[in-house]
Amino acid sequence: MSHASRSPLRKEVSRFRAGTRIFVVLALCLPLFYTHPAANSAEAAAPHAAGLLKVVLDDNYPPYIFRDAHGVLQGILVDQWRLFGERSGLRVELFGMDWGEALARMASGDFDVIDTAFRNEEREKLFDFSEPYARIDVPIFFRSDLSGIRDAESLHGFRVAAKKGDNAVWFLRNRGVSDIVEYDNYEKIIEAARSRDVAVFVVDRPPAHYFLYRYGISEEFRQTEPLYGGRFHRAVRKGDAATLRLLEKGFAAISDSEYREIDRRWMGETASGPGMIWYLQVTLVAAGIVSLFLLVMISALRRMVRTRTVALQEQMEMTQARAEELKESEDRYRQLFEMESDAIFLIAEEDGQILEVNNAAATLYGFSREELRNLRNTDLSAEPEKTAQATRSSVTSIPIRWHRKRNGTVFPVEIRATHFEWRGRRVHIAAIRDVTERQGIEEQLRFLSFHDAMTGLYNRTYFEEELDRLDQRRDGAVGILVTDVDGLKLVNDTLGHEEGDALLVETARVLEEVVRKSDMVARIGGDEFTILLPGADEASMEGVVERIGAALRKREEKSDPTRSVVPRLSLGWAISADSGTPMRTAFRVADDRMYGDKLRRKGSGRNAFLRTITTLLSEREHRDEALRELRIGEGSSIAPDLAARVVDVLLSAEEKRAAN
Repeated sequence: MSHASRSPLRKEVSRFRAGTRIFVVLALCLPLFYTHPAANSAEAAAPHAAGLLKVVLDDNYPPYIFRDAHGVLQGILVDQWRLFGERSGLRVELFGMDWGEALARMASGDFDVIDTAFRNEEREKLFDFSEPYARIDVPIFFRSDLSGIRDAESLHGFRVAAKKGDNAVWFLRNRGVSDIVEYDNYEKIIEAARSRDVAVFVVDRPPAHYFLYRYGISEEFRQTEPLYGGRFHRAVRKGDAATLRLLEKGFAAISDSEYREIDRRWMGETASGPGMIWYLQVTLVAAGIVSLFLLVMISALRRMVRTRTVALQEQMEMTQARAEELKESEDRYRQLFEMESDAIFLIAEEDGQILEVNNAAATLYGFSREELRNLRNTDLSAEPEKTAQATRSSVTSIPIRWHRKRNGTVFPVEIRATHFEWRGRRVHIAAIRDVTERQGIEEQLRFLSFHDAMTGLYNRTYFEEELDRLDQRRDGAVGILVTDVDGLKLVNDTLGHEEGDALLVETARVLEEVVRKSDMVARIGGDEFTILLPGADEASMEGVVERIGAALRKREEKSDPTRSVVPRLSLGWAISADSGTPMRTAFRVADDRMYGDKLRRKGSGRNAFLRTITTLLSEREHRDEALRELRIGEGSSIAPDLAARVVDVLLSAEEKRAAN
């Protein structure tokens, strides 16, 4: 039952009473036979185990419970608990405190009962609840100069005040409102509102009206329709069935007339109930004596009925118009739902049941819409445990999650969700997007950012980052080998860049085949390569050099000098023995040794390399740009000896560049 509710006839009856005061003296002359039937005394409940019941309440919830000027608890619930103690034979101790503290101490076992508790999912894990005894509406209060505030969704971007531990905090957070400032009690919220520290707050209606009036700022604030209607319960610790039965029995022993008298004391006269019936009986008797006045009152009532009828007709018309608007809105949202390219799911949060989907969802997963409505969201996930956890946690965004199509194909998706209440249950709308193509592009870009596009080896960026990582954390020595492709510019200038690119690719393959899996090969410049060899010593470094030489010789034995050029490499290496020797220092040493090797080798192999180039020039003169520019007359080409001189000049220039 609800002691906070009031009859819709209150205004009409008040007018009626005002009109009849002129003849109430006549009514006093009549014998009064009405007596209210007294409720039978309830059987005394069995006393609590210790003869004492400790009850904790919010001490700042007028008119239900609050402290007077001397700090003494008073209000509706004080009187109700007093009667409970009389009927049950128990001694009741009331403890008033801030609501957040009350909840925490009740959960820790300091009290037997907590009063004025709203019921929600979190609290049901801790407490068992009595039947509700009052309904409390909870609207949004906001300054009169603000606009656009209608519901929880319209609060995004506002700082919202609420009482610490209050059901309103739980309600707002479940609807995505994150900027919540919590106060210890309702009065402190209204004090902050008066000082303009608070512009928006969500507070139960009775204490909000009380404190707004008390602080003289009622006209400065407006309120929305209720976000929700809570019900007051008395709660005990989970599993304490004996105390819960004691509560129900003790409060059932209080008669309706006693409840009404308590309400009248703290909330004023109501416009309904047995007292009003008695008053109407007396009034009607008096009205029978004064027939003329009765006619006047009947006329007044008729006018009131007509006025009320017109008002009801206007309300019905407004309701009908609103219903039509809602239908139009529903149709628009239905169209958007079906036209959305992303897969859209309506999902029940308690069990993940799929309630509705759009055509895009059916197309993406390969099921019919009817088949999807018979599934749960975990049935479509390749990670069902993660999906179930995300559903329970009410997350709003998941960058990457793996789902499975009807044919078993696993693919990456991006999920965005909006959570709300629909038809009495918690649901969310999930927009799911297939990001397979995007992920492939991202992986390709990540690969290209650290790899050489021509050879597929690591690039200079990755090589330098690896040097830094090795300086920060490594165990033992690290060898570094630097190599340079001899004559690359000559090959590019005489045979073309295509041949030069092939020479670089071949060099990369040679280096890859002679190293271990733990070694790293990188192209760090146009013709320069390097190898990092963890755990290397001088013997292993010399072994790598020997394997490179053997691989090059093997290729030269099998090569056709008329078709391709075999790489010729200058090599230098160094070892960073411990973390005290920076890797960049070892790299500079290896690089210097490589150029020394290039200078020592410039004479050896020069003639053989020249013969290879000359042969290729002679074989490919019809395709070689450099030779075409040196042709002597129509249809004639330069002689092999002239080609040799051209190559000689280019080779000398290449050697000078390397020496510098």
